[in-house]
Amino acid sequence: MKGIEKITNRIREEAEADAAVVLNEAKAKADEILAGYREQAKLLYEERHEAGLAEAAAAADRKNRNAGLSAKKAILSVKHVLVKDAYKFALQDLLSLPKEDYINLLAKYAVSAASSGTEELMLSAKDKAAIGGKLVEIVNTRLAAEGKTAKIRLSEKEADIQGGLILAENDIAVNCSLEKLVYNLCESMDRSVAGILFG
Repeated sequence: MKGIEKITNRIREEAEADAAVVLNEAKAKADEILAGYREQAKLLYEERHEAGLAEAAAAADRKNRNAGLSAKKAILSVKHVLVKDAYKFALQDLLSLPKEDYINLLAKYAVSAASSGTEELMLSAKDKAAIGGKLVEIVNTRLAAEGKTAKIRLSEKEADIQGGLILAENDIAVNCSLEKLVYNLCESMDRSVAGILFG
């Protein structure tokens, strides 16, 4: 039986040796596959990490841009208010002119706006009482000096304006109120005034 034992031992040893070789090859193959997966996992992690960083940077950039836009809007809003206030002060300055200067200013606008020379001149209640008669006289004198018809008359109606005048004839009215004149000036000079105030 010693011969069978020897053969059996030998077969077992060969089988164990073959199994060890197969096991070592399988372990090496498993280690190789595992290393490949680890490398793939590392690359995937790095890709996702880079993508996450890029997305975070983009989100931060968007927030900064939005904050910048909000700040610009707020600044523009304040500038708009300041420009409008500048025009309000200009209107108040015109309304506060010395009486003779104010009359001359209104006479200039009336002469310029008169087309037939027979219009009615409407003023605010305050101006009508304070300067109405004198203004009509000066306007007619200037129209006559230019060789135009000089029959402007003071309207019995009062204009709903702060200052300035309205010339009316039939259904046509020329609005020379100071509010309208300052508004028109405001529309045409907004950028220039903004440049002066904030340039």
